[in-house]
Amino acid sequence: MPPLANISQTKNTNALLDRASLTIRHSKLKTNIKIKQERRVALLGLNGAGKSTFIRNLIGESNHLGFGLFYQTNGSIENNNFISIKPNDQRFKRLMGYQADTMLSMGQLSACEYLNLCAGFKQVSANDTNKNIKKIVDLWGLENILHQPLQSLSKGNMQKIAIAQAFINNPQFLFFDEPCQSLDPIEQERFNKNILDLTVFSLCLFSTHNINHALSVADDILLIHQSKIAYFYQDKSQDNYLLFSFENRQKISNYLNLSNFEYEFLGNGLYKIASSDILDELIKKNHVNFEFCLPEKEALMPLFRLLASNEWQPSDLEIDKNAQS
Repeated sequence: MPPLANISQTKNTNALLDRASLTIRHSKLKTNIKIKQERRVALLGLNGAGKSTFIRNLIGESNHLGFGLFYQTNGSIENNNFISIKPNDQRFKRLMGYQADTMLSMGQLSACEYLNLCAGFKQVSANDTNKNIKKIVDLWGLENILHQPLQSLSKGNMQKIAIAQAFINNPQFLFFDEPCQSLDPIEQERFNKNILDLTVFSLCLFSTHNINHALSVADDILLIHQSKIAYFYQDKSQDNYLLFSFENRQKISNYLNLSNFEYEFLGNGLYKIASSDILDELIKKNHVNFEFCLPEKEALMPLFRLLASNEWQPSDLEIDKNAQS
């Protein structure tokens, strides 16, 4: 069986796939990623990998990474007519919730005053402001700190306020920059539960350097290195395998071709292999030639370690994928 067509040869002329919630394009990096409606996406990377920079580019705060970005949403629960918007569009700002890695210095305000201020910035009506603040106070457990000055709060409680304000306008697009870095285990569990319980949204993206956190909460994972997408993992149910080897490409490709595997060469020693009954036999016979050959989900940890040790340098991606609904 011949190798799978390399992803780089796949093209789609549509600016957006049907009901896609986010399209990321970058002509120089040959990147074209489409993420469908209602996906929880983890932006996974080492400290200093450029996750915050990446998010700031996704929300239109900066564009020095040169992304072409297109968002799509139905705008409401009842309306099935999807609209396309860009991050610098005011409609996108009204539909967006964002928790930055730092908060503005407004320590003299109480948590309640700060939430009201955020509602004003996001043009939430007076009636909806009171209703929405009550809802997020309950959702994020803010009852005991609501009337305390921000400057008196612990880092963990400040983080809770920063996360909670992102929900005050009932956003369709949610972005969280290292949301759990200052939270204790109980509050991390609350964050995970609330994100998993989301029912009406177009996209929820959060950054983390904890791969277990990404795997437990996200549907899709963008592995980030030097502010670039190093790898795109989607859908936990996939049965593909990832193989990494320091051996030359021809040698490994010969093994795979002789065994009639469907595979893709992803560059710099990394292969994606379609699951097969004889895969275990291949691994057993040739294990000394492989650094690892594991199901895609399990392979993300050793891949992450290789990235951390600089033993794997990902190629510029040229991909066109759709996360499945």
